Amino acid sequence: MTEPTAAHPGTIRYLDDAGELVNELPIDEVPESMRFAYDEEDQLVPVVEVVARDIPDGRELLEYGPEGQLLRVTAQRRIG
Repeated sequence: MTEPTAAHPGTIRYLDDAGELVNELPIDEVPESMRFAYDEEDQLVPVVEVVARDIPDGRELLEYGPEGQLLRVTAQRRIG
């Protein structure tokens, strides 16, 4: 993994679609692969907030950096 542009502030906030706080975890309770993501300039930055939003056949996870920048979107689809 490339070196991050900044140290992680230590926690990741998890919010629902309405922006309500669901959980806040210290990064040592989050898999390493979810602690950082690449931005548009290909810089590795800390993920500090994850918003889960419902979509018709599942949900999406939107991961944001410390400056509010969208870093990654992951779709989770229901099977069956």
